[in-house]
Amino acid sequence: MAEPVRASALEGLAAEDRPRAEDAGLRMRALEGAAKSTLRGGEAIGRAAAQAAGLPFAGAMTQATFADGRAMLRLGPDEWLLTGIDAGKVAAALEGHHALVEIGERLPAIDIEGPAVRDVLAGACPLDSARVVPGFASRTLMGKAPIVLECRADDRMIFHVNRSFLDYLWLLLLELARDAGVDTGHTDA
Repeated sequence: MAEPVRASALEGLAAEDRPRAEDAGLRMRALEGAAKSTLRGGEAIGRAAAQAAGLPFAGAMTQATFADGRAMLRLGPDEWLLTGIDAGKVAAALEGHHALVEIGERLPAIDIEGPAVRDVLAGACPLDSARVVPGFASRTLMGKAPIVLECRADDRMIFHVNRSFLDYLWLLLLELARDAGVDTGHTDA
């Protein structure tokens, strides 16, 4: 049986929807196929997962902890999104009632970095951008797309979105960011 071929959800975008500009004010990248898991369980489960991942525990609601490409985002009283973390390693460390599901293919992301990232966020998100500080994570909307917003720095945010909304969110963010100038890193070779 042949191995499945993984295609980008952005494969059908036109060249003008993948701008390349060396002097752009914003950098925008699609993050597809990364290790991601959703974890449901009590606080002891969350603490054990954080320890297995080598991260500080994201104990407060809307808190995110991250290091070396790994992140733990607290999305609910008993729910975390784990990114860049080996689910098998976490599963081996968990005891008791919990659910750990790998969702990397279902939940790609768009990483936007640059001084105008807050203007882009304010253009289509109902959250008060003053509350979105480094270490913040929450479910919200961006336009019509349900997302998980992760703030990594004052000028860097990651928008996790269901795969079926990735092209919609990409085009929305691109439109909101046009005035700042966008480099998506794509080349038409």
